Amino acid sequence: MQNNKLSNIIRKKKPIKPIASKSCEFKMLTEQIDTEQQCMSDTYEFEIDDLQQRKLFQIQLTLGDVKKLIKAKKETLNQIWRQITTLKSNILKLQNDISYFEIKVYSSLRQVKQM
Repeated sequence: MQNNKLSNIIRKKKPIKPIASKSCEFKMLTEQIDTEQQCMSDTYEFEIDDLQQRKLFQIQLTLGDVKKLIKAKKETLNQIWRQITTLKSNILKLQNDISYFEIKVYSSLRQVKQM
């Protein structure tokens, strides 16, 4: 009996139709985001009152400039990391060479003692 009621309720439900205003809101939101992104790349001027004297500061760093700076810093860090890795491998090679020469010196000393 309960299954029949549920199936009747499910059958009676109409499919949800998209509301036109929602798509308009979405379009307005995307346009707003586009204009905000465009504004981010513009130059801004702010007036700052500094102890009875007004100074005009102009912010010229755009979002694109910031992205370029971040990319350059990442590349610099990558170069530093590669140098560190190279130094580590060189240190390991030197340690191996030192061990090899120590073994040679000890074996030479043994030969000299045996003579």
